[in-house]
Amino acid sequence: MKPDTKYITIIRDPSTQLESVFGYFQLFNPLHLQNEQNPYRTFMSKPQYFLDRYPEFRQRSYLRNPLLYDFGLDHVQQLNQTLLNETIRKIETEFDLIMLQEYFNESLLLLKKLFCWEWDDILYITKTVRIASLRYNVSDKIREDARKWCASDAQLYDHFKVILLEKLKNYGPELEKDLKILEFKLNQTMYECTLPDKTPNIKDRSYRPIANLKHNNTLCPYMMNSAKEFASIVRNKQNVKSSVVKKRKKTDRRRKKLHNSKYL
Repeated sequence: MKPDTKYITIIRDPSTQLESVFGYFQLFNPLHLQNEQNPYRTFMSKPQYFLDRYPEFRQRSYLRNPLLYDFGLDHVQQLNQTLLNETIRKIETEFDLIMLQEYFNESLLLLKKLFCWEWDDILYITKTVRIASLRYNVSDKIREDARKWCASDAQLYDHFKVILLEKLKNYGPELEKDLKILEFKLNQTMYECTLPDKTPNIKDRSYRPIANLKHNNTLCPYMMNSAKEFASIVRNKQNVKSSVVKKRKKTDRRRKKLHNSKYL
């Protein structure tokens, strides 16, 4: 990567992320908890017991310290306090911005500043909101238990929460004004690009906004793309750029070879 490449990512508080992952990916099925009144509460009552009971359960990385797993630490390494501290310091050094799900719009404003973007560059439409049947009532105690169970992720999150709040403090007095501008533009985008709909898509486990085909907003077609479709767009652009760079390098090598041949 180029020296001036910027690295960003987003993390979420373990107290809510664990319940979200458990419900959205329907992890109660491989753990045989689908008949429980509140499968997530049952799992959190003795999480280690259920993971030990089903050693063939492949998605176990989702259910304990999934943030650090994504950053490259396996479940044994996550419990090594020295390695954990080193990893957090390394992430802080290598990443230009760690966004927080709980401060999503505030994080977008920091992202806008970092890349010198325009307002349109940070607009979004919320998609794939979990259907009600995959959401669970979570008490404060269960949230606290989730943070204890994912203590390493909690340490990671708390560390970068302090950093994000400091960045927001240094943003300046225009923060509140910019937040209101962003919220206004987000509401306007939702109004122009979507139609109201409350019909759940059971197959996709979520509610999806319905496109307003009569819109005049040129951003709407992009806004309605799924994450998979956006990934394809980005990947195609990267492939085109990569092929251009390779072709340029090949041409440069050919010219250099021809230049050198003159002096043989």
